[in-house]
Amino acid sequence: ETQSKSSYLVETVKQHYLQHSRIKRLMNPAKSLPIEQSYINLAIVTVKEQYKKEQQLHSTQYDDSILNSYEEIYGMKTAIDVKDIFQSCEREEKQILVFGRAGIGKSTFCRYIAYQWAKGSYWSQYELLALIPLQRLTTIRNIFICKT
Repeated sequence: ETQSKSSYLVETVKQHYLQHSRIKRLMNPAKSLPIEQSYINLAIVTVKEQYKKEQQLHSTQYDDSILNSYEEIYGMKTAIDVKDIFQSCEREEKQILVFGRAGIGKSTFCRYIAYQWAKGSYWSQYELLALIPLQRLTTIRNIFICKT
């Protein structure tokens, strides 16, 4: 029975990802695009590399070289195919942190990953892929605080 409940949960999650696979347009929210038609440009920046380069930036004198150093820090990235994203994980637990400025496509990218997993295109070796939209958690917390 536990196996049956687990299978039901996984299938329910997959169906949710498949059913919510469209992206609303900013200019016309009534129209939407299939998530598969969204272009996702992906690059990896390792924390160690970024930290070293940020330290170099802070130790540089304030002149034109600062702009060049800034470009070196945030401009040097390793391109990676979406399907290979979990292969870059060194630890046994496969965890990915996606961050960037607002509106750059972090949520869309995460939804795309969940959709591809649910469809069976990528990462079928994982029994469950959990997408946790943190912006909703913040909204829920804010609503809770307002009502108390």
